[in-house]
Amino acid sequence: AADGSGSIYYCPGASNSNCYKYVVATNTWTTTAAAPATLGWVGISIVWADRYLYVYRGSNGNNFYRYDPNSNSWSTMNASSYAMNRGSGMVASGSASIFGIHGGGQPFFSKYDINSNSWSFKAAMPEGTNRGAGIVKAGDYIYVLQGGNLGGFFRYNETENSWTRMRSLPVGSNYGGGITYDGSDTIYALVGGDTDV
Repeated sequence: AADGSGSIYYCPGASNSNCYKYVVATNTWTTTAAAPATLGWVGISIVWADRYLYVYRGSNGNNFYRYDPNSNSWSTMNASSYAMNRGSGMVASGSASIFGIHGGGQPFFSKYDINSNSWSFKAAMPEGTNRGAGIVKAGDYIYVLQGGNLGGFFRYNETENSWTRMRSLPVGSNYGGGITYDGSDTIYALVGGDTDV
């Protein structure tokens, strides 16, 4: 997760509590303070929003944490009523919110309000997400890559709380897949799995 100020955060999960900070200008890595608990083998999701790093614990437990880089410390935040599993992900919105896909083949889609520290479920996705899924904010919309070796691609309208099924990826995405936005007009997809696409 990029902080917009020249640093990138990475939390590998795999039942350890370490996260790392990479500073682009100096090409250096440092270890943050340990998370409050071990992070999952699957389903761990991270996002940068409102000066903090937010981390969903994943398969090791239904817990949600916030990391403050200024004090190098963690806080436990309110978690959603439904845990995140393989194929989950989070993205920040400009409206002081974080949106999350829960994975595990489920179509659940939720919103975290940063100011009130609370979660609410939004309109369900057209289909559930699984391993290799991705989520990104591009312009006024949120886009979701389905994963699970499927090519589903969906667009969410935050104002209308509605989904549109977009043209599918030519091949299905799997482990290691994901999407990213170039900040202009293009979204790039990585298929993952055993491919180099």
